[in-house]
Amino acid sequence: MIRDTLKKILYSVSETAKKYSGCDMIEDGILESVEIMEIVSEIEENFNLSVPPELIIPEYFASLDTLEKLVNDAKEKNNG
Repeated sequence: MIRDTLKKILYSVSETAKKYSGCDMIEDGILESVEIMEIVSEIEENFNLSVPPELIIPEYFASLDTLEKLVNDAKEKNNG
């Protein structure tokens, strides 16, 4: 479920991400800072949590796997 929601968020923010098959969306220029902030905002809204600033780092925005890790780590920070 998390992954499906993240796909919807990512694809709504970046059309290019739909066709992307690499392993680092930031390094390959698929996502830029404005899109990252849109993704963070959508994650906060869709998952009803706050993403702390220390988690908004490039490593979390490389792929769907790392975005899923971001959501799980943000959930831990919100509950811990």
